[in-house]
Amino acid sequence: MKFINRKLLIIFIMFIGIISIFKVIYPFIQDRDKNLIFQNINLIKDNIISDKCAFFGDNKNSISAFNKIVDKIDNDNSIKFVVNTMELVVEQ
Repeated sequence: MKFINRKLLIIFIMFIGIISIFKVIYPFIQDRDKNLIFQNINLIKDNIISDKCAFFGDNKNSISAFNKIVDKIDNDNSIKFVVNTMELVVEQ
């Protein structure tokens, strides 16, 4: 039984080693993809930045606070974009 466990351990270590060598030799992020996010950000039109946006974090201890924030954002037609960062503060 110990021989089988040792054999499985050796096979597992060899498998991990082969995968590690493969990742070093052939990286999954190719040179052409390294600046992909930066290139895509540059494609965004400048006029989007001039639109009004809102960032908020809701309060996990107060459902009413979250609903009030959402209602105010819904009633403000000038806000074009909203980011909810989720639970940031704790009500005391």
